[in-house]
Amino acid sequence: MAEDLDPSVTIIESSLLSKFFNQKDQQQTPSLELPQPLVTVHLMWLGVEPRTYLIHKNIICKYSPFFEAAFNSNFKEGETQRMELWEKSGDTFGIFVNWLYKQKIVDENGWVTSAETLIDLWLLAQRFLVPQLQNQALTLLENIRGLKKENNRRLPPSMLKRIYNNTSEDSVLRKYVIATWHDGVIEEKDGYLHPRLFLLDIVNSINSKMRLAELQWNQQYRSTHPQKEPVGLSVDELKKFYVDETTVRAENPNRRKDNADR
Repeated sequence: MAEDLDPSVTIIESSLLSKFFNQKDQQQTPSLELPQPLVTVHLMWLGVEPRTYLIHKNIICKYSPFFEAAFNSNFKEGETQRMELWEKSGDTFGIFVNWLYKQKIVDENGWVTSAETLIDLWLLAQRFLVPQLQNQALTLLENIRGLKKENNRRLPPSMLKRIYNNTSEDSVLRKYVIATWHDGVIEEKDGYLHPRLFLLDIVNSINSKMRLAELQWNQQYRSTHPQKEPVGLSVDELKKFYVDETTVRAENPNRRKDNADR
């Protein structure tokens, strides 16, 4: 079940987002001034009627090498300009389509305030090779986390399992979770609910000399600077967990073809 914000908190636009994503990206959006070909994506999931999306080919192929390889290949998707995708929920893909055209993370209500949805969106963008969307989702996730009450900033075990089941050992999303876990405490009775690799990462983080030195410095700084510190990570700290947006299209073309064939 999605975990929502305190009803007293209203998010219209994250000021943090505006620092990273300026109008330059919007100016590079493919032009729709002239007629453009459309591709069809049929979204399938168990127990629900399929959804069909008609998307401008130049839009989806610009932002996603996954779809670019598929719709420009000699496989069925390239010949028919159609693709079937099996997803657990259609809502996340719909937010992705909105983002393709608006370059903003919005749902039918105008904004996304669910940490669960943002994590699903990050994982979907990972699959489709869209690092810009991954970074926007992470920025909004951190902004939402900072607005929550101090004892409610940690991700529940269900989200941690989803992250660890769908990412690799060197995933920046895993590193982000570990780096921000100092806000949360794992109760002994709840330990078994958490992914084993997550608990191992926590232990390794605590035992790291670099982490220990950082914590000691923070304690010393707070003792001499009693003023209230802002909640959450700084801009530079958050960027450590961003996906590199410059290397996706430089991947091995054989690997791209493999992605398209899945």
